[in-house]
Amino acid sequence: MSKPKILVFIDWFVPGYKAGGPIKSCYSLIQHLKSEFDFYVITRDTDYTEVKAYESIESDKWVELEDGVSVLYFSNKKLSYSNLKREVELLDFDIAYINGIYSRYFSIFPLLILKKMQVEKVVASRGMLAVGAISVSPFKKKLFLGVARMVDLYSNVVFHATNENETRDIENAVGASCKVIVAPNLSSTVNDFEKKQKRKEEGLLKLVSVARISPEKNLSYCFDILTKVKGRVLFHIYGPIYIEEYWGACQEKIKNLPGNIEVEYKGIAESQEVLNVISGYDILFMPTLGENFGHVILESFLAGCPVLISDKTLWEQLEKEKTGYSISLEDKKSFSNAIEAFIEMSDKDYQEWSKASMEKGILYLNNQENIEMNRQLFLKT
Repeated sequence: MSKPKILVFIDWFVPGYKAGGPIKSCYSLIQHLKSEFDFYVITRDTDYTEVKAYESIESDKWVELEDGVSVLYFSNKKLSYSNLKREVELLDFDIAYINGIYSRYFSIFPLLILKKMQVEKVVASRGMLAVGAISVSPFKKKLFLGVARMVDLYSNVVFHATNENETRDIENAVGASCKVIVAPNLSSTVNDFEKKQKRKEEGLLKLVSVARISPEKNLSYCFDILTKVKGRVLFHIYGPIYIEEYWGACQEKIKNLPGNIEVEYKGIAESQEVLNVISGYDILFMPTLGENFGHVILESFLAGCPVLISDKTLWEQLEKEKTGYSISLEDKKSFSNAIEAFIEMSDKDYQEWSKASMEKGILYLNNQENIEMNRQLFLKT
């Protein structure tokens, strides 16, 4: 009996890594389920923010990766509605899995092409319908969602939510009558991570941010918090610069920080290096406007690094678990208090938080129920 065939649409895919979470989520899902489903992926031949094609792949033709997954990497020259339509119509598949909401070529065009085809359609919103995400360029996004409702773009579509909060976001943005199935994000297994013995220096806190530099990740907010912090802080920033104007505004805030705060931009950490990078710091600092998962948060736990994040993620009860803090963005004082508490924390106490963080990450990684829920996402459509 042949396996069900799933056609995946996503803006960026491996070997790309600069788009962060969506690539990791999609790739990990495929790796966990490829023994039961045949996956075909249509994507770009460039990484996020890049114009140069991957050197390791052939563009504009179906290629098979080493792991057996078939991928069509479209070049910018050949990427068009008509070429997408031709490839979709030539391929025999059972389910279309569309990653994202606003992409012309990998979300909107596929839905229009698939509208009259007798295949199941699953749309993963990837956190793009969260209130915080919509608040970035809200006019264009709300206009699009209004038009999408008018033309029934999402008729006969199943939405993939990764948690109940995202379910509510989808229902609020698209309509309460839409069908939503919850399946948590999956993460790849960690095989080559070199566990390091972490040491916390009392009186100094080494903070790290690993995220694209764009408004929704809220890096600018970090500097608002750090202006109020007493005690020594070393803050290193990793990630692609998505919006130069936003990064310029961040740099202006950095110039005005007090002398006890040292900030340095370290460039881009490649996907396979993120765990090792984070393990060299005490705390992951990411007051995001919203995450449907946050792979870097899970990676921070696995690295034994507690997190300081906003309450706009699925990760909760952190202080109780001694794995970090999840704080409202309205409460800047609690953010600065948490940083100062970590600054003064002894190495002995920090080791307890670090161990609890690693145990939390491993527990999530080994959760077989999450894999089964993702399997059912495609079996129930």
